[in-house]
Amino acid sequence: PPYPRASVSTVNLPDPLTAPPRAPKPPGSGGGSGPPPGASFLERHATGVFFAAIAAVGGLVWRWLKGKGDQRALEGELEAQLPLEPREVNDMRRNITAEEYDELACRLRAQLGGSVSYDAFVKAVQQELTPREWEHMHLLDRVVLADPLRGFGTKEEAAEHPPEEYSTALLLVALSLALNELADVRLTCLYKLWTDDSRAQPTPGDVERLVDLLMRTCQLPVESCVVQSGVYIPWVKHRRAEAGELVRAAAKEAKVELRLGGGGLSAAEVEKLLVSKAICAWGECFRKK
Repeated sequence: PPYPRASVSTVNLPDPLTAPPRAPKPPGSGGGSGPPPGASFLERHATGVFFAAIAAVGGLVWRWLKGKGDQRALEGELEAQLPLEPREVNDMRRNITAEEYDELACRLRAQLGGSVSYDAFVKAVQQELTPREWEHMHLLDRVVLADPLRGFGTKEEAAEHPPEEYSTALLLVALSLALNELADVRLTCLYKLWTDDSRAQPTPGDVERLVDLLMRTCQLPVESCVVQSGVYIPWVKHRRAEAGELVRAAAKEAKVELRLGGGGLSAAEVEKLLVSKAICAWGECFRKK
């Protein structure tokens, strides 16, 4: 039998054209997605704060990466300009002992004075060293001849000397590359270069001069030769370091007082400066203590 037809009730719907508008619900009455009354700023703007934090972190990471890239690029440029490779530096460190170097440096300072032609320096050294000790010393040519200022402090000072003359201090510091000794012994030999009968200890200016010559003769890592330039926007820029600022940074790190108007520095103080992270002569700061 057929199913009975369901009854349909008539519902009186309001006319949308004539019906009055609904009254708005009071805050907090439920049914909405907005923040509750008395919500904090973070609760009211949680989404915006979240994305702003993500953007800030991303900006900091980008800025750090750009700054590191600027530093690495300059380090690579300085490394490409070095006259010797690390392997060649190690080859040179197999030639003379500390006693031989001290005697040789003393005689050369007395014979050559403050400046000398490189040819005269080479002849004087060859007279003192045996053929075995002179092995690999051809690498010294590249170190010395790569310095455009010929070991002098400024262009003006270099212009006061004939173009074939080099600073004797540069030549002797470059010759220290041939020392077959540990770092503390090399430090002692270099310390003696700035001491004589009239001056028992080197001044902070002498130490700056020594650090400058170490930079010129491939005896500082390139990481020590790059510092921040003081430009931080949009990222940290870097530049080549100067010897004076390296010495001041090392003195602050090693807690060594630079007595600018007073006495000199002891051998222990100079050693602290040169093996600090700021200077790191011969990469000694990378060695495990």
